[in-house]
Amino acid sequence: MVIPPHGTSLPEQWMLGVSPNSASMAAKHQCNFCVSFMHPGSDYNRNMDILKNFRESYYQQHGTLPVTAVLTPCVVSEDDERIRRYGDQYYNCKDANIFGCKNYVHDKLMEMAEKMDADEIILFNPEWNREIRLESYQQIGEYEVV
Repeated sequence: MVIPPHGTSLPEQWMLGVSPNSASMAAKHQCNFCVSFMHPGSDYNRNMDILKNFRESYYQQHGTLPVTAVLTPCVVSEDDERIRRYGDQYYNCKDANIFGCKNYVHDKLMEMAEKMDADEIILFNPEWNREIRLESYQQIGEYEVV
């Protein structure tokens, strides 16, 4: 028996993964799917194909479209050394790492959203310094997304 929280409905079910098997399991169990660029095995074109195939499989099995998301490392910074360190730390999928100045980050996020055809992009900011991390998110939040 499933008992939802009092006065609300059950939250949406999500799966996070980087493989066709994860996407297949998400479709089978009627979960939304988030593909990750932070885990070993991530590849830009492969992840794009995984999301496309997930949507098609989900629709064939359930007659509706799922919600999809992309998880990617992202930091706005003008500090070249900091950007280099992030790149060294998150080397799994350099094409999806989004580290740089405000305009660069904005352009790369818009490009990723279009190419991946994702409903959401989830940003992971690896910065340990809270003030620097918040400043990065604030700069990203200054853009209007259409």
